Amino acid sequence: MLLLYSCSKVIYTNEQVMNGYETKSSVAKKFGAPDEIKTADSTEAWLYKYKSSGSSIDREFKPYPDASTANVVNFTLYKRYVIFNMNRQGNVTSWQCEGVDFKKNKPQPVATAALIVAGVALIVGLLIASANSINFSSPWH
Repeated sequence: MLLLYSCSKVIYTNEQVMNGYETKSSVAKKFGAPDEIKTADSTEAWLYKYKSSGSSIDREFKPYPDASTANVVNFTLYKRYVIFNMNRQGNVTSWQCEGVDFKKNKPQPVATAALIVAGVALIVGLLIASANSINFSSPWH
């Protein structure tokens, strides 16, 4: 699995993806209703909490399905979250991620195939070398 994951090219970094959400409507379209909202005089912040959808290698993250928006004074601390800070005009002024990564990768099938072939060749070579080093003489001779 590690071999398959290692041969991919980053198309967009997490920062590039997150900087693409410039307005409140683009955030809502992609992420839906926030889990928590914190408002101040001239700003509003939206928090989305996340959980991993699989193994630690899995880069897909899913929002909690039972999420309902809560207006809060201070955000609850989670291991995985995204916060968008917006001004009153609905423009995203900043964002913060913890424990999530939205980068976009492009698979590299030729490099993956070459890495798999090299890995198999190494394993076969090690098996042959270890078989040749074992003394097959019988102790009863």
